Amino acid sequence: MLDTYGPNLKSFLGKEILDFGRFDGRQVAIPAKRSYIGKYSSYIREDWLNKLGLLAPQTTEEVYRTLKAFKDKLPRINGEQVIPLGFSLTPASYEPVIWSFIEPAGEEERITRTHQLGSRDFPTLLPGHKEALRFLNKLYNEGLMSPNFALDKDRTKLNEDITAGAVGMFSADTIDPLLPSPGIYSQLQRHVPDAELSPIDPYTNSLGKHYKPVYKPVGMYIMIPKTSKHAVEAVKYLDWMSRKDVLFHLQNGEEGLDYSMQDGFPAALENEETRKRMFNSGDIAIISNGRDFGDPDKNKRAEAMKALKPYRQEGSKVLDIALQDGILPVRFEKPVEAQIQYGTALFAKYEELIVRSLLARPSDFDRTYEQALNEIMKGGGEQILRERQALYRSMQNKRS
Repeated sequence: MLDTYGPNLKSFLGKEILDFGRFDGRQVAIPAKRSYIGKYSSYIREDWLNKLGLLAPQTTEEVYRTLKAFKDKLPRINGEQVIPLGFSLTPASYEPVIWSFIEPAGEEERITRTHQLGSRDFPTLLPGHKEALRFLNKLYNEGLMSPNFALDKDRTKLNEDITAGAVGMFSADTIDPLLPSPGIYSQLQRHVPDAELSPIDPYTNSLGKHYKPVYKPVGMYIMIPKTSKHAVEAVKYLDWMSRKDVLFHLQNGEEGLDYSMQDGFPAALENEETRKRMFNSGDIAIISNGRDFGDPDKNKRAEAMKALKPYRQEGSKVLDIALQDGILPVRFEKPVEAQIQYGTALFAKYEELIVRSLLARPSDFDRTYEQALNEIMKGGGEQILRERQALYRSMQNKRS
């Protein structure tokens, strides 16, 4: 049906994207194309650095020294107890730190010794993982990070602390703090008018690399039930949607009503009517995860346009940072059955590993970490490892 009724769709997606929907050699889904794959960036209070005469940290060791300076020299600011590193029990807080510690590994080790839990790869068994948590344990025990991070599973407390002006540094989903909603930066400046956030890329491994995860180049998977009597019409609909003019209109609306052209890109009008009309445009234009302008650089520039106008320069820098030394998720041509079976339970176990490791006394860290890791492996982690190793060997046999 794709060959017969989806020429525009095939051209828009390309073979690389379509292959993500192939399992065991069969096309079982039509993947949406992700227009921008960056995931995380870090921010720092530039005004605090200026107050202390410091430069932004560029290595993990410099991060530690900067956080120490915030705690020792700015114990209270604007009436708030200083939190040098804002942290929550969310991937946007812990993944940028953990992945930055991961050391280079061979292909087999990199592919087999991660646990894919849900949509994320966790480098649980890769060299550097334990040292990442040891570093965070050090920060926690020295009072350099959010004291109640383990209770903050949706960033509510972290965002409150940032907007109150108490946080010196934090990580986030790319430009989220710069957006109209949740409006973290704009709320911060309402509370603290001279506050200034700067994007940074400070965490480094032994080679000076700023490793961080990025998204795979696909978004949702579109599937047509085998029992459907209108599969042809469904493919024709997606083919129509992939036409450049149609996709542009679905994603951006009407000029003057929903957007205005700024620097050659459609920028959404900042009013309640536009937000109501366009709030689900991404759910309508399902073949594209994010606005697509046919070129990665253009897509990135358009992404920066989502930020509030005063923060778009920072937004552009954030989007570059999020791609720097980015690590793509591992993809197998077959589902990893053990990940499907144990993934949900192991994700909870993984976050338990983080919490227990960070809260442990430094003298108890090794024992606590190994005990929590052993529980992960016994709870399905070992089965995932063995299955991934078998699938890797199968991939190698196909290559040879």
